[in-house]
Amino acid sequence: TALLCPEWHERLGEGERNIPAVRAPDGTLVYLIEPDPNGRTIYDDDFILFSDEAPPSLVTSVDHVAQALPTGRMDNFVLFYRAVFGFSPDQLWEIPDPYGLVRSRTMVSADRTVRLPLHVSESREPATGRFLPTYAGAGVPHTATPTEELIRAAEQASARRARIRRLPGNYDADAVSRRYRR
Repeated sequence: TALLCPEWHERLGEGERNIPAVRAPDGTLVYLIEPDPNGRTIYDDDFILFSDEAPPSLVTSVDHVAQALPTGRMDNFVLFYRAVFGFSPDQLWEIPDPYGLVRSRTMVSADRTVRLPLHVSESREPATGRFLPTYAGAGVPHTATPTEELIRAAEQASARRARIRRLPGNYDADAVSRRYRR
């Protein structure tokens, strides 16, 4: 409110929880989610996907939530996350993509538990550039979650009908190459 970020409140249906949000510089909604006084989250109440009980999750946390931004909006979002949430920007990286350069800067919370990589591409060819027109603007192209049991976690997700992205045949060689370039 002090920084004049417009607030947003969804229309509530019966039994729905109020989830306040603020608008980012380009109008993107940033939802402010926290547990209720009893410790229940919206995920406990509003996102029951299966009638049977889910097996214990093999995913232990969220590593980061990436955001694809329109060209020229990196500085706006850096200032927004810094002013509104007290995040600090990490170093700016230029990531080569076979279809164009992607600029990336991660915003990090003071305790380093929240990481939001911001990606901008001048070209519409890299995944970041293709995401924007496909989804009508800035948004979240991926969320990264660590696990100690990758194969079992993928099998568990697949059994629950999650769409699993196929990796290209050269993925392993490219990953090794990237590791040694750092």
